[in-house]
Amino acid sequence: KHLQRMMLQGQTQELLNRVKKYQGELDVKQRMAYMHKAQAAIGVDIELKKGTLSIRKVEETHTFLQPIKRIVEGGDWKERFCVIKGPKLYMYRKEGDENYTQFIDLLDGETELEPFEVYDRHAFRVEAKRFEKSGELVNQQRPFIFASALSDKHSQEQLKRDVDGWHYMLKFAIEHTRMKNKTSARKLGILPTV
Repeated sequence: KHLQRMMLQGQTQELLNRVKKYQGELDVKQRMAYMHKAQAAIGVDIELKKGTLSIRKVEETHTFLQPIKRIVEGGDWKERFCVIKGPKLYMYRKEGDENYTQFIDLLDGETELEPFEVYDRHAFRVEAKRFEKSGELVNQQRPFIFASALSDKHSQEQLKRDVDGWHYMLKFAIEHTRMKNKTSARKLGILPTV
């Protein structure tokens, strides 16, 4: 009986993994369909989402004597007004500011939800290969951690929904950027047409 239960648990987990993968593929197809409609209707980059998020710095540290890198969670959470526009996530000190403090280039970027337990709040990670801060473009892989900046008056469900919305739109922007770059490369003859 124990062996049967273990086999059943293994099969159940495999089935759940396949369902999750299928749902992910459906989400990508839905975002792509929306992307095509939006691109055809507008033809330019639009603001996909904007609002206030909390951001926490993640640093890599090492010393001369200890060359092993380790990830260190940096200080406190800072609130920034964020805008996803085109292939970038712009951050401003506050809503209404004319100049951004930094942006993350979403080209070749990745985003994933973080487990609640890691930061004791609903959060997501953006891995970027390029970002600009204080007018300086940095070509270096770096993770950025974001969380909902909604007040504690909101329910955990509302906070999770806010983070899920940002995560979804970031995935949308990343996939849209990749699609545009592939299309441009095909037009230039860099990639073969399919």
